[in-house]
Amino acid sequence: MKKKFLSIMLIATMCISLAACGGKENKESSNTESSEQSTQKESESTTESEESAGNLSKSEQTAYDFISAIQKEDYEKVKEFLNVDTTYITKEDLEWLLPRTSYSDVVGNEMEIKDIVSSGGKTQDNISLKSGPASVSVNVELNDDNEWKVNCNEFYISDWKVKAPKGVTFKLGEVEAPKTLIESTDERWDTYSIPAVPIKEATLTFSSETFGDFELKTTPSTEEYKAILEFDEETANKIYEDVKKMMNDINAVYDSGKTETTDYKEFVSDLAAPDFINTLTDNVITQYTWNNSLNPKNIKVTQVLGRNDDEKTKPCFVYTTNTIAVNLRVEKKWEESHKDGSSTKVHGYFILEKTDDGVKLVNMDASNNPIKARNSMTRDW
Repeated sequence: MKKKFLSIMLIATMCISLAACGGKENKESSNTESSEQSTQKESESTTESEESAGNLSKSEQTAYDFISAIQKEDYEKVKEFLNVDTTYITKEDLEWLLPRTSYSDVVGNEMEIKDIVSSGGKTQDNISLKSGPASVSVNVELNDDNEWKVNCNEFYISDWKVKAPKGVTFKLGEVEAPKTLIESTDERWDTYSIPAVPIKEATLTFSSETFGDFELKTTPSTEEYKAILEFDEETANKIYEDVKKMMNDINAVYDSGKTETTDYKEFVSDLAAPDFINTLTDNVITQYTWNNSLNPKNIKVTQVLGRNDDEKTKPCFVYTTNTIAVNLRVEKKWEESHKDGSSTKVHGYFILEKTDDGVKLVNMDASNNPIKARNSMTRDW
């Protein structure tokens, strides 16, 4: 009887142990299944999100990413999306520009980008998007590398034309404009075409090998920009004095009885046209022989000043990298046989080469030529 009782107790203990093991296994199995189901749900959620992004066309995705970069104020990334050469556009430019464009409400906006609608263009597409209350439109275009890029004329001017005096180099901000950007040149100007510049005030530094640096500020536009490099007042006044001395030295040669073209060679620059010395000599002679019954002599230039003229722009400025243009008022006095003295005030326009000891003539305006002028018809100053 005692032996039978022990057998029953042993069997009962084994059953309890097996039940306990079975429960633990069921619990672990249940936990594993729950974990697997959770992982599966997360995976399905991720896959669903990826499929949502994948449902966008390439043009739509470009617009989406562009707006996302603006939201994050990632201006370097914004710059990468632009469909232009961004050599002359900085992230600081974009940081200043964006709050002043139609994208202003998107800057720093963390709301979801949604309601993406495409016009369906094959090589150019207009995409409309919403981010919170902000509705924006993005124009994208397929470039030569088969990449979708953003056109944004609110940010920049494309192919900005800058006319610089011939031979003068310049920098836009801190970036040099290489001579490869010169699209045309003539006697006076080199015309540059800058691929793209931000629509904000720009600093341009022009450098002449003869006259040094000139800094100008302007806001780029669709209009061609002409760089007038004006000398400061002190420099201009020295040039006017050089012109006065040159003109009086020319008259002194004539007063000494010399009238051959070779006699005036020292006043003519090597940059002048070959026949310019003939023009100069003829003008000097005309000055003395016009109405010569009055027997004019001792013609002196008494004053040379600058003159503002809308047509010729500034009174004293860089013409090319090694020449000067001067727009002048000239006063002359002389003696005549019938009276003690005469005088006149005339206008003049010279192109000059600056030398170590003064200036030399390169060219002059036939209609504004103070060398040959000698009459009592005084011009208004």
